[in-house]
Amino acid sequence: MRTPEERLNAAINRILRTWALIKMVPEHQLSMLRLSLVERLSEQGNMTQDELVVLLLKYLHQEGRVHTVKLAHPHQDSCLSRAPISTGNRVKLIIFDFDGTLVDSRSLILESHRIVFSEFRLPLPSPADSLALVGKTLDLILAQLAGSTAPVRAMVKAYDLLLPQLRADPVFAEKPFDGITDLLHELSSSPNTVLGLATGHTSATVAPALAALQWRDFFRTVQAADTAPSKPHPAMLLQALEATGVKPEDALFIGDTTYDMEMAQAAKVRSMGVSWGYHKAERLAAAGAHRVASTVDELRDHLQSLLDD
Repeated sequence: MRTPEERLNAAINRILRTWALIKMVPEHQLSMLRLSLVERLSEQGNMTQDELVVLLLKYLHQEGRVHTVKLAHPHQDSCLSRAPISTGNRVKLIIFDFDGTLVDSRSLILESHRIVFSEFRLPLPSPADSLALVGKTLDLILAQLAGSTAPVRAMVKAYDLLLPQLRADPVFAEKPFDGITDLLHELSSSPNTVLGLATGHTSATVAPALAALQWRDFFRTVQAADTAPSKPHPAMLLQALEATGVKPEDALFIGDTTYDMEMAQAAKVRSMGVSWGYHKAERLAAAGAHRVASTVDELRDHLQSLLDD
């Protein structure tokens, strides 16, 4: 069992690793941030690692309400602490799922399963079983597909090594659904909207995908599997709200699986489903989706109606 100090250090490492990958924070700034966090949170010994992660993010984003982290060069703009976004009478945050909502990743998922399960001499799961679990974190997916006795940690490492190779092949790389890139351009250009991402990928695996798609600048906040528990736990959305200063009632989450809808419900955030992903429309509605779009144009129209309110 981990000691309180070990849990605290693990939580800090998860936060710093994410920012180093996605926000490109210089190493000297990370060192100063670590010292500040250890000093500030050393009394939180009875909290779990996940609870510490959420608290860390809360501290980092409550600019003006807690002591802000001092960086090596105070004149530089810090990506670690930002003021809440104001749009006058209202703030708005639209958070997207990644796989099955923004990109078609079927080929990548199925080929990576084929290679890794073969490497570990395990029976290959059916495509239907594999795709039904998309949205959860990889370790949970593998434990369910390969069984509790499978070497899940070793398999996860194999996936991490394999993904860059498969993504380099256009046959397997994630492909944006038709119209999605234009939609993200439009939404990110709106003065009344900020965008977020909540994905079952880790930071290390989603960052290269966003870079390859040239989507990195679209998203104000990116929540990944190494900084929050797996969907449908609400931590990803709660952290996105903290990161942007947006209230739950002023946010919308868009996804393609029941895990997405359940996560939104748990975070008290409105949800919208898309029918072109991995779970059918009726399942999304039953899981709590307030609306299900069948086309990107329909999604755009509904989002525009919300922005015009």
